[in-house]
Amino acid sequence: MQTRVPGGRQFTVFVNHFKSKFVQPRKGQTKAEVEAERQLAAAYRLRQARAVVELVHERFPGTRFSTAWFAVAGDLNSLNAEAPALEITAAGLDDAVARLPVEERWTEYYAGGGSVGQLDYLFLSPALAAATSGTLPSIERRGIGMRTASAVDGLPLPKRVRLEASDTQQPTATINFRFDRFPGVTAKVKASDHCPVFFDLP
Repeated sequence: MQTRVPGGRQFTVFVNHFKSKFVQPRKGQTKAEVEAERQLAAAYRLRQARAVVELVHERFPGTRFSTAWFAVAGDLNSLNAEAPALEITAAGLDDAVARLPVEERWTEYYAGGGSVGQLDYLFLSPALAAATSGTLPSIERRGIGMRTASAVDGLPLPKRVRLEASDTQQPTATINFRFDRFPGVTAKVKASDHCPVFFDLP
């Protein structure tokens, strides 16, 4: 997607939605077979990340990579310490969400695991990262779901969730999950299990 920001500068966004991390076990499958499917899905996401890097360099070759304003955005279905997200960071793009404190970067709630993590990203080109130095993104979480509401005080459950950076690492912290939701959000009614990320351009 291309547009022009006030002042006439061209701005390009590469919008992505990588393969899901979720694998639904089928009847009769062994744990090893399910894990093999998870590994295939992980390898697919890594190929997607590498393809995105190739597309970016094709669109902005040579010095244009360093001077153009562009962003790679979307749901990568990759936690921030996993290979697909790291692949894009290693290509020289700046994860704007990583400007926030670690405990404030999460964008997704996994009810089945009682955990949160960053699956959604806004990677900025070198020039755009420099132009927005000091600008922080905001994450809107009031539409995210919950497990249920407490019968005692009506507040969301669980009370706390684990903050994860990788499927293979121990959680890095626990997060208070009893923050305010929009009116009407319940265990059965929610906007999403992901949170939108907002970022202001100069």
